[in-house]
Amino acid sequence: PTGEELKVFCLSLVAPWYVVGKAMYRVSDSAKLERVASSEFRLMFKDMEHAQGRALAGLAAFFYYLSVALLLTGIWINNVASLGLTTFFLFVCLLSFLRGKIRTAYYLGGSLPLDVMACLFYPWALSQIYFQIRAPHRSPTDVKRQSSRRSQKG
Repeated sequence: PTGEELKVFCLSLVAPWYVVGKAMYRVSDSAKLERVASSEFRLMFKDMEHAQGRALAGLAAFFYYLSVALLLTGIWINNVASLGLTTFFLFVCLLSFLRGKIRTAYYLGGSLPLDVMACLFYPWALSQIYFQIRAPHRSPTDVKRQSSRRSQKG
């Protein structure tokens, strides 16, 4: 892995809300999809100007940190870990929603069950999301051309 991939992975592990907010901001504003994201990776909330991106990032931060706190508290207090797992699965559902929106916006294949399975391993899923939103946006005609070329070769 490159240095940038390791940096994104570590950031996804510690502060997953940042990548969630960036991705939601890019997906929710169709004019922004045509531009490639800057190569700089700054940890600034002002990059997420769109309200929907901020809201989803806030929810992701809430569910993520609450699940970590409850899971750690579950070491000392019985049955609190089950609440931690519940909030973690809410976090996974939120990431699966985002991943589905990205698949739709970028015309990628996949399904909801696959998204849920991938998001259980959230640092890898968020790293994949981050690098996908930096890729140039494909139009539906590009997808059709690419699929027709594949069918002609096969």
